Amino acid sequence: AKDNYATYYVNSKRYLSIMRYLLLAFLPLFSSPSSNAFPTTNLSQKFHRLAASEINVFPYKRGVSLVQNHHRNHHGKSACSNQYYRHYLPTVFQNTASDDDESSEYVQNGNNVKPEGSNDDKIAKKILGRKQRVKGGYNISLAGYAVFASLFASSLNPTGCYAASGMFLASGVAFILKGASLNDRLKSDTYKRLNMALGLYGLIGIMARGALQRSIVAQKLWTVLSFVTMVNSIKGYGYGLKGWELTKVNPVSDLVNGTKSYISTLLKIPNWKSGGYLLATLFFCFIKFSKLLEISQMLLRRERGFILSSRLFRYGKLMMLSTLSFTLKDAADRDRLEGTTFVELNGLVSIASATMAVYSFDRSLAFDGSSAVFVMALCAFNWVSFFLKK
Repeated sequence: AKDNYATYYVNSKRYLSIMRYLLLAFLPLFSSPSSNAFPTTNLSQKFHRLAASEINVFPYKRGVSLVQNHHRNHHGKSACSNQYYRHYLPTVFQNTASDDDESSEYVQNGNNVKPEGSNDDKIAKKILGRKQRVKGGYNISLAGYAVFASLFASSLNPTGCYAASGMFLASGVAFILKGASLNDRLKSDTYKRLNMALGLYGLIGIMARGALQRSIVAQKLWTVLSFVTMVNSIKGYGYGLKGWELTKVNPVSDLVNGTKSYISTLLKIPNWKSGGYLLATLFFCFIKFSKLLEISQMLLRRERGFILSSRLFRYGKLMMLSTLSFTLKDAADRDRLEGTTFVELNGLVSIASATMAVYSFDRSLAFDGSSAVFVMALCAFNWVSFFLKK
């Protein structure tokens, strides 16, 4: 009984399908394709509903070709255009254009609906993925440098705290850049400058990995952390330059304009805060170049090992301090020191300068210690004054 029922059901579906195809073939006999209005007779409306249901249930080319052949024979080739089928079947999903035609229409329930795999959706997914990857890279830099800084500072001696201050600066800059990426502010010159500084710190960290010779595991982790920081900062700078859509932009012109802006900023002092940050920038630049000269002399003598790595560590920290001081000087020129980013930078530089002052006085370096105290006082004053104004 079940087999007879199944056979009867299959035969009924087959006969119904044949009848629908016949109705679809004779559909043009009941209405003209050149008319501007839909058929109004009850019989014609029934044929349209049946034909529509046929195409919706059996979306095969054979059913469509019957109507196309009929119109080609009776109404000419132009009657077989897409406009005819969209005119007669407005509520049915029709895509008679080629697969590569992005301008093809998708009509469903009388409303235009974009396909799920449209270009806009793909671009939006790519942009979202880029933002998440950059954010993840900044999170790795933030957490990794914070862990290493805490390990170095745990000894509570001037040398360890001074070494940890560079990692503390890198972790703080990564935190600032993370917020900038979330708020789509990487295109600003301030964050481009910070990305360049953080990327260079990562590169120097790879070359200075020999300073962690006491632990092979720590040395490998430091190398991975520095590499991730360098690559992610390059990507952050690139997204700031080209946007999340990666539009074509010449990076050389941006670097040239940045260099011109750097020189012009150094040559003007609109207020006393700008003058103070200029002195801080020149101080850190002086020590940085003296340390670079020392490193170059060691390379000429072919000295390697822990001493060279430690010098590279200090150079990376001084590079960060000079970049942050210049960024604060630029903000002071524009009277923007009360911005969140610059408040945080003032706090970072003041803490790092304090560790430098303690280390310098411990080594009987009066000039370095006195200059570090001046920078610490300047940044701490602007940092604390922001909270007092609130």
